[in-house]
Amino acid sequence: MENRLHRERQILQFQGQDIRVLNEDGHLWFVAKDLCRALNVKRIKTVLKFVAPNEKKMLHKFLFAKLDQKDSNKHSEIKVIHENGVRHLLSIASRGNAPELGHLIEKMSEELKKGE
Repeated sequence: MENRLHRERQILQFQGQDIRVLNEDGHLWFVAKDLCRALNVKRIKTVLKFVAPNEKKMLHKFLFAKLDQKDSNKHSEIKVIHENGVRHLLSIASRGNAPELGHLIEKMSEELKKGE
């Protein structure tokens, strides 16, 4: 018997920016490109260096197909960061709107856990 993941795609609105989120069996994965845009960070690779290997991964872009209307590049994979990795990033990012985004992500995580 095949063990299948339950996946649900969402878009989180933050200060006029869309952040694509994948709920994978109760774990939130955020698109790195969207997070960096929301935090006004230009270099995704630099940000990903601060994220533990088990808190980031590449996913096939087809998982976000319905949400990816705005992203027309030809890459077949998309970088995502687990909610714990995002919390770590936000804890070291003391500038800009990082604290506000952190509260929004915490709220989203709490609502997800209430629904289980």
